Order: sequence, then C-alpha cells, then structure tokens
Amino acid sequence: MKRLIFLMLCLPLLVSIALSDDYFISSTSPGAAPEAEGLVSAAVGVPTTGFLLDDWTYTTGASQLSSPKFADLNGDGIDEIIFTTYGVSTPYGAGVIYAWDGAGNVMPGFPLDITGAPPGTPAIGDIDNDGDVEIVQGTWNFLYVLNADGSNFPGWPIPLYVTQSSALADLDDDGDLEIIVPSSGSMKVYHHNGTPFPGFPVTAANTLTGASVGDLDGDGDLEIVAGTYVASGSISDFVYAWHHTGEIVAGFPVSTSGSVKAAPATADLDNDGSLEIIAGCWNIASGNNDYLYVWNHTGELEPGWPINASYIRLSSPSVADFDLDGDLEIVIGGWSTSPYGEKIFAYHHNAAPVTGFPVTLINDPSGNINSTPVTGDIDGDGYIEIVVKVKNKIYALNHDGSVVTGFPVYLDDQNHSGTISPTPAIGDPDGDGLVEIFAASSYTNVMLLDQTGAYSPGLNFWPTFRNDPWNNGCYFGEFTPPDITVTLTPVNPPIVIPASGGIFEYNIAFSNNGANPANFDSWAMVTLPSGTQMGPVLGPVNMNLSAGGSLDRDRQQAVPSRAPSGEYTYHACAGIYPNAVWAGDSFNFSKSAAGDGIVYYESWTNIGEPFGGEIPFINSSPLNFALMQNYPNPFNAETVIPLQLPEISQVRLEIYNINGRLIDTILDGTLEAGWSEVKFDASYLSSGVYFYRVIVNGGETGVNFSGAGKMLLTK
Repeated sequence: MKRLIFLMLCLPLLVSIALSDDYFISSTSPGAAPEAEGLVSAAVGVPTTGFLLDDWTYTTGASQLSSPKFADLNGDGIDEIIFTTYGVSTPYGAGVIYAWDGAGNVMPGFPLDITGAPPGTPAIGDIDNDGDVEIVQGTWNFLYVLNADGSNFPGWPIPLYVTQSSALADLDDDGDLEIIVPSSGSMKVYHHNGTPFPGFPVTAANTLTGASVGDLDGDGDLEIVAGTYVASGSISDFVYAWHHTGEIVAGFPVSTSGSVKAAPATADLDNDGSLEIIAGCWNIASGNNDYLYVWNHTGELEPGWPINASYIRLSSPSVADFDLDGDLEIVIGGWSTSPYGEKIFAYHHNAAPVTGFPVTLINDPSGNINSTPVTGDIDGDGYIEIVVKVKNKIYALNHDGSVVTGFPVYLDDQNHSGTISPTPAIGDPDGDGLVEIFAASSYTNVMLLDQTGAYSPGLNFWPTFRNDPWNNGCYFGEFTPPDITVTLTPVNPPIVIPASGGIFEYNIAFSNNGANPANFDSWAMVTLPSGTQMGPVLGPVNMNLSAGGSLDRDRQQAVPSRAPSGEYTYHACAGIYPNAVWAGDSFNFSKSAAGDGIVYYESWTNIGEPFGGEIPFINSSPLNFALMQNYPNPFNAETVIPLQLPEISQVRLEIYNINGRLIDTILDGTLEAGWSEVKFDASYLSSGVYFYRVIVNGGETGVNFSGAGKMLLTK
C-alpha cells in the first residue's frame, strides 16, 4: 500500500499529565509537593522581547507545560507560532495564548487570556472547512475553540475539565473536523458546532491520555487510540482503541505492566500498510524499569517487544526513517543514573537499537526527559536529526547519535519543572526557506533559533508535538528521496575484457534535479555472469549536491583474470548504502574465455578522478554473514534480496507466504565470497506479505548462518 506523505497525520509526542487541580507528579520525585515542581513562583516577570539577529527570545513570566505549534493563522502562506502558558499571577486559575510571526511580532488579538490552567497543547485546524483555521485549547475549566484572531468560535467555550491535549480529525468523512478530547476517564468527541458526536463519550478504566488518531487497519475509517494511567503509578494499565463509531476495536484494550502516562503514537513502522501502536509505561513496583511496547492493529505484540527503557514514562514516542530505507525507527526520551544524564533511545521496528544509540547526554543537573524528541532535517544534509529539550538546554543529535555542531543551546528552566515540559518545534515560520527551531523552557523563556539548513518538509518526519497541527499523534507517510540522476557512459563500447584481465574506462555523472540540497552515498556494483552481484567496486562515497547541482568523474575499472568469462553488468547506485537505492544506471561488458596467457590484473581496482571521502576498495569480501532488507519494498513485481558472505558458501534462499507455507526456492547453490543480490520475480504471486529465509553453510570455516526478512508485494 502506498504510504502518503504528511497528511496532517498522527503520532503523540508529549503528554500533558495534570493529575489534579493542584498537584503534579514530578518526573524525578513521584511524591514531591507541588511547590517542589516549580509551577508556582513567588516572583514573576513582565513579558519583554529581545532580538539577536534572526534569532529571538521572549519572556512570558509564567509556567509553561504546553508545546508550541506552527500554523498559518492569517492565510499568507507562512506559519505563525502559537503557544500557551499558565497565568502569570494565578497559575492554576488562568492561562494565556500567545501568537507570534516568525520575526517575533505579536499577532493581532494576542496574547489572549483564558480561564483555567492549560497544561495541554493547542490543536489547530480548519474545523468548519471554511478556509480559515481555528485553535482548540482545553483548560481545567473549559474547552475553548477560537478563531484565528482570538475571538470565540460560535458555541464555544463549553465547561469541561481538560488536562490533556485535544486532537482533530474528520471522523465521519464529511469534510470538517471533529474535536477529540479526553476528560479524566472519558473520551469525548464533538462536532465543530459543539454538539456531541454519535457513539461518544466512551469510558476507560483509569484517566486517559491524549489520543492518537489514524486508520489502524487500512479500511479507510479512522480509529482513536489512548492509554490510561493512575496518577501515583501502577503495576498494570491499558491501551484502548475505538472505531470512529465508539465501538471498541477487536483485541482491545491491551494491558501494560504499568501506567501509560504519555500519549501513545501510531505509525506504520514496518511498511506493511497498517499502523502499529507505540506506548511506554511506568511500573511503580520496578523503580526505573519502564517498558516500551509495540502492538499491531489487532492488539498483538510485535516480535521483540516490550523492552526495558529506563525512565521513559513521561516522554511520548516519535518516529523517523533515520537510515532512509523506507521503514521507520522509534525515538523516545529517558534518563540514565549511570552515567548520569538524560538519555535518548532509538530502535528499529524489530526492537534492535539503532546504531549509535542509546545516547546519554552529559548534562548536570539533569532529569528524565518529559517532552518528546522531534525529528527532521535541520542542517540540510539530507539526513534526519533529533531535537530535544532537556534541563536548561536544547540538544540536537545526528542520525548516528553524535551531537550536531552548534548544540547544545542554553535555555534556562529557572529551577522549574513539571509533569511535562514543552516539546520543541521544527519548521519555517519566517518563510525564509531555512529551518527554524522554536523551543520553550518550563518557566518564562521561549526562543527561536535560525538554522542554516534548507527547510525540507518531506524530511520532517515528526517536527512538532504530536507530529502535526491537529495533534493526531500518527505518522503514515512515505519518505520521498531526493530527485537524483546517475548517468554511466562507457568509453569505446562494446567493452570486451580478455581472459587475462583488463581495464575499461567510463564517466560517472550525478545531478540533483530537486529544489533542495541532496546528501547521498554513491557506489558501484558488478553483476557476474551467474546473476549474482559483488562489490562495491567503487565507494561508498558520501556526496553533497546543491539544488540543481551536478558533478562527473572519469574512472577506470580493473577486471581480474580470475573473473569468470561471460556477460557482466556494471551498476552505479545513489542512495543510502547499502540498502536504499534512489537512482542508478548501468552498462554491459563481457569477458573472453581465451586470452594471451599473461595475467594483467588480479583485483577489482577502481581508480580515476577522486570524489573525496571514498572508502578504498581492498577486496570484495565482507567480514560477516548478513541478510539485508529487500529493495524496493513494497514492490511490483520484482525485488532484490541482498546477501553478504565472508567466504564461499552453500546458500539456500526460500520464499514463504504469510501462513508460513513454503512458496518457492529461488536459490540453492554455491555463492562466492562477497556481496550478492538475488532477484526475485513475484509476478506469479498475488499481493500480500511474504517472507524470505536464507540458510547458509559456510565453506572453510564451517560457520552456519540463517536469517529472514519480510516484504510486501503490491499489484
């Protein structure tokens, strides 16, 4: 099933977990008094502005639990910044909604005073389908719906106790948006005019988190997912899923080993066309042994889950495709006591840690992360970064876990903390085509940071709290790779290599046809006469091309005497080595069966004009056995399954259907050491999920290896 790019979809990032009118549970001290949480200050400041070049700061003089949102309030095509704080003089009795443009100017009608403490983040969308957006904000006293100029929308506010963030979605597919809002243990849904939506409210066993809204089962209708929690912690709780009619989804609720205090997220992690549900929980009996769960859309646990991840209880998960291979990774914040500091966890959908993670941030003082790590390309390098607010600082991490140059940036919490903290937002609110990060501390301070990278919405997997302005907390999108062209031009074709080995010349050219800079790997592979692939014989080379940029290099490729005679194909690839191929080109050459008896070349050496950054090719043998993800995936009707073998081996590659029945054996024979790619033609099969399994009997070492992968055939 084709995965759509950023449809205002869904995934929860953070959680407003107000527990009562005057008490919040600390992220580090569950029994602490509210005064210790710093939500009330004896002295409050007067909001002032201070500008520094394109960056700017603002002081609200108030406690801040809500997260900023970007949305176009005035219809000029450029987003504004919307942010809610507690009241200055009466934190628990009032709130303030701010709106700024990207330069820090206050928008007309704002700041706006509202009644009741507002721990939740506003949801913003065109609820009545009239072309103008509205702002939905809950407080301990009311649920507000406001026009873009700050005036009350007709029929609103209504009296309601709200501690979580509302979500917006078109549940009945009529073109306007419904408002989905938890209130204690009840999930309520309203039409935009304030009338109740049929089938709701529904009730849960304990207090409900904010909702994640998405099409769990791919049937075209939306479902609502939320967790439950006990304020003081528990040893078991639940995650619920309801159809848009209010009926419980079969297989739900599912139980957890503790309170789900941060809203769940939904995303198609494994690219199978249906959503998975991601949630963390806190088991009060096990100290810091929090658990991260992943269920499929029927409520069954995905293989490898749950896993232990310390102190993730107040961080809602987010997702991103860090390796740009077409499936998603999970990111969540926690805490480490040894070494001491905030901790960022990142996992593949099969529960394996992402290379370079977890990362412990050296930050003193620190506490567990009680906001959501957001993900997007902030520096224009084509890779995904993680931005997270920790105690007194904003951190940004590269996809490999290293700290982005220029970070951390200081943002003072002024010794304040709360059950939650504001999640940063990534976007372009000043419309200059570059990335900006807007972040807030737990008390009084907000900051906009101008970045140097080009703003690429397609690479912003989870750019803000709960992913989008609607607070859907769901991601069901597809990464769109840069528009790159690779061109291979052989010199003096046709190329015939003598039996004793030889060399051929070619030109390799790359062009970036897109409007944004492109970062990618380039490498070359060779298909042997047997049909297997080996290499890379060139690279991998990491390259950066500016928008509209191009480069080319003249190269020479040696073919050794030991290479078998027959027809070969030379491939150039661009993408993320080795699994994600975004563009490529190829040409054929042949090797004779007879020669002059003199051996000229004994290796697949590649020389020529340098790229810079290329990895020298020493031999074609990897160090370990490995079975990699097929590509493309999903596919119709051919795909390639990559293998790597450190020695000559007997290899059997089998295909199974979703019921575990053997469908086909596409390889059963000997493969040489190196990198191989086996083509699978599934034209005779119907659409669906299939599995491939490899069994390897090693040669000289006698080492055996087996592995399996999942692929989706779509016709």
